[in-house]
This record gives sequence, structure tokens and C-alpha cells, in this order.
Amino acid sequence: MPPARYRVVTTDGAERELRALSPVPHGRVRATLRELSRDYRAKGAKPLEGVPNTWTVRVNRLRIVFELDEAEHIIRVTRIRPRPIAYEGIERPPRSRP
Repeated sequence: MPPARYRVVTTDGAERELRALSPVPHGRVRATLRELSRDYRAKGAKPLEGVPNTWTVRVNRLRIVFELDEAEHIIRVTRIRPRPIAYEGIERPPRSRP
């Protein structure tokens, strides 16, 4: 297993959300966080449109939202929530209409 390139830290809120998960999703999220520490794009992480340095990765019906600090090699997990509410409160610019 290759060594971690990024240090993964969680906010207090994300840690509470992680602890609240049942055992199976909890294990899947932990495994995904380990993989993100080696390569944040490996699990299909995508940048969150319109929000600089913020990425999201899918784990079944959950979304892990994290901020990437490339200079410090830190992944700061801010949310671990189900899809319908994962992005609530994140300010994004309005989509342009054709």
C-alpha cells in the first residue's frame, strides 16, 4: 500500500456525522478517506462547481465534501451527508442559462 500523500483532517461537524453512521457506511467512508489520503482523485472525487478548492466524492448515497489544500497536502473533510442535504448552505454562483 503506497504511503499517504495527504493528511486527512475532519471538522467537528464532519466527525459527528461520521460517528452517527451505522457500521457498514461508517467502514466504507473510513476506507474512502484512507484512499483519498493516497490520491484524492482515485475514488472519482470531483471539484464542486463554483466553489474554489472544494471537492466531493460519492460513497453510496452519501457525499463526502472536502477542501483541498494542495500546498500543505491537507484534505479537510467538512461534511459527510446523504445526497439530498450534502450541499445545503454551500454558496455557489447561479448557473448561467443559455
